[in-house]
Amino acid sequence: VTLTVTSNNATSASTTTTITVNPVLSNVVRSTAVNLSATLKKTTVNVSGTVIVQNENGIVIPGAIVSITWVKPNGRVVTQNAKTNANGVAKFSTSGNRGTYTLTVTNIRKTGYSFDSINSVVSGSITK
Repeated sequence: VTLTVTSNNATSASTTTTITVNPVLSNVVRSTAVNLSATLKKTTVNVSGTVIVQNENGIVIPGAIVSITWVKPNGRVVTQNAKTNANGVAKFSTSGNRGTYTLTVTNIRKTGYSFDSINSVVSGSITK
């Protein structure tokens, strides 16, 4: 793009800059929700999490492999993988002491698709 400015006395100046147009994303998978729940049984907290996977048009994607990490109250990191069901939902669980649990989506894999982490909900936390 070039902008040229001309004054009343016919002098002019120009400047040029490049504009890059990003292509519309297609064939992507996104995590559109991270839902967590927790129950306390004596001194043990049981945490369940679900990740909903959809494409760029909001259509659920079954058979995608979702990779996540849990960060437990003691700082320990646990990795898990799960496949999305017919409703595009991957289910995860962990347990431990009282405190805050954080689930973070690290990757979603499905043949023919790319993981769009920028437009995804990638994390959720719960304290019990």
